[in-house]
Amino acid sequence: MYSFTFYDYIEDDGTNAITAWLDARGPKAKARFNAIIARLRATPKGQWTRPCVDTLDGECTGLFEIRAKVKGVQLRLLGFHHEGPDKEVTLVFGAVEKSNRFVPLSTCQQAQRRKQNAMDAPRRHRRLHVG
Repeated sequence: MYSFTFYDYIEDDGTNAITAWLDARGPKAKARFNAIIARLRATPKGQWTRPCVDTLDGECTGLFEIRAKVKGVQLRLLGFHHEGPDKEVTLVFGAVEKSNRFVPLSTCQQAQRRKQNAMDAPRRHRRLHVG
């Protein structure tokens, strides 16, 4: 059985960036992403495919997105797989997708910065608990 461990990105001030972003979108969004993540935990990485997950390229190369549509809005959680034998994933940024573009437009740059921060300092991520 595959068992990925998911982590959330933690800001300098200790704020859980992913929880804060999901809380701002409401309980339906949080429940939808929690359900997707629960399925992904037990799914081989090679089977993480659309419609729920997509690999990103361009400025977002090295990241993937978890995709959900809630109340007509395309929501995305961006994350990355850690290198090595452990099955670890850190979610680093939340965004909206409109007309095939992320909002905010700086999503990829911010997500890449957070990815690097999380890789450099383990205190920058905290285990995600999905219930």
